[in-house]
Amino acid sequence: MGMSPVNTTGILEPAVGVIDFVLNSAIGPSSENCHTINVQRPSGTKPSAKLPVLLWIYGGGFELGNTQSYYGTGIISKSVDLGEPVLFVAFNYRLNAFGFLHGKELQEEGSTNIGLRDQRKAIELVAGNIAAFGGDPDRVTLWGQSAGAMSILNQLIINKGDNTYKGKPLFHGAIMNSGSILRTAPTNSTKAQRVFDTFIAAAGCGHNGRSSGHAYNPVECLRKISLKELVSAMNSLPDFMTDRSSDFAYLPRPDPTDDFFSVSPEVAVAQGQFARVPVILGNQQDEAALFSLPQHDLINSTSTLVDYMHSWFVGTSRDLVADLVATYPDDPAAGLPADTGSEWEMYPQFKRLAAVQSDLTSIMTRREALSHLTAKVPTWSYLSTYLHVFPVFGTWHISDISTQFENITQFAGNVTDTAYIDFVNYLNPNGKVYTWWPEWDNANLRMMNFSASASEVIKEDFRWESYEFWKKHSTKLRQ
Repeated sequence: MGMSPVNTTGILEPAVGVIDFVLNSAIGPSSENCHTINVQRPSGTKPSAKLPVLLWIYGGGFELGNTQSYYGTGIISKSVDLGEPVLFVAFNYRLNAFGFLHGKELQEEGSTNIGLRDQRKAIELVAGNIAAFGGDPDRVTLWGQSAGAMSILNQLIINKGDNTYKGKPLFHGAIMNSGSILRTAPTNSTKAQRVFDTFIAAAGCGHNGRSSGHAYNPVECLRKISLKELVSAMNSLPDFMTDRSSDFAYLPRPDPTDDFFSVSPEVAVAQGQFARVPVILGNQQDEAALFSLPQHDLINSTSTLVDYMHSWFVGTSRDLVADLVATYPDDPAAGLPADTGSEWEMYPQFKRLAAVQSDLTSIMTRREALSHLTAKVPTWSYLSTYLHVFPVFGTWHISDISTQFENITQFAGNVTDTAYIDFVNYLNPNGKVYTWWPEWDNANLRMMNFSASASEVIKEDFRWESYEFWKKHSTKLRQ
């Protein structure tokens, strides 16, 4: 899937480079023959080694991504240097309309959440076969970023939290970077159906298209047209670099007719229906600043900001959204990127929108997930601030990828990789090297702050009024 161009007029050159990176980094060759799994291991690993496994699920807004963009070489080398070697495994799964199209027609035939089903099957294949590569199926930790992290939270609640396969747990720990709960309306909701109807019309499979007549069946029509026609129809809907940002067209949606993924994640975790595994959950400080640029022609006041955010939600009153937005001060200094005063207000309400979007898609949903998970399993949380002074975007969404995979920000890359390697080995980020990361608890709210030159424990109480609003009205604020 190609990404839409972004108007970068007035944006500093370093920030334009970030946009170009996002637009191009995860786009690679595509094929219907995409169900592949990559396994990387330390040189000389024998089948009897029984090394712990770090199983990666990539992000990309459920729209794009591939395993070729993520090489575990640096992390594996680091694990060997620490004397705690790990295997790195990554798999592909179907994306956008191929994996996450919904609507009553797909619900009726049991074809919902195909991308999540791909992921679960890949995890099962790893559990059943990783021993032949020197891995230990009893020590598998899931790790994902963005949509990959949201996918992992979904994997925790699939089958009402039952993560067993052939009588044994499929995975034993979970690490979620910049994603957890994604609140979504059901697969047969008005919004999901609107996406389906728009898609089939673009593909020529609507009532007035090639499927018209007594035997009208749009799904069968989709199966008969060419791949080129399908991709063209798929790309006719907005992607995450358009003004819709993370109001994704294609995403997981609960299907109440199927126990596989039957309720929205915020409901499942509140009810305790999740796999009992230790977790790490964290965020970049300024997650959505990058994705708040394309709205410059839509938003210039509180009223237009409320209108815009209201368009994201299904069956939610505008008054409720206005009350939510009111918890965010109409002051650029209170928005994102954080601690930059009134600077980098790219258009009226830019920094305020960046804070609202960051909280909706990642930051407040992480807090909500932690508030429930921590009652049942060990949990750790973090905030990354290592690009604090970067113009326009701050420590933006996906900047952790180059930090952890390529060690671009050396101090932060070193400490986070070490903590993750410890977690894979011991299900605790406090291992042989570092013993400084306290568990999260709902009273003390302690998390780790990873900056460019230090790691320190902080209390996470910023934007607390907004968080309480998000959590109180969680089930009414679904995409």
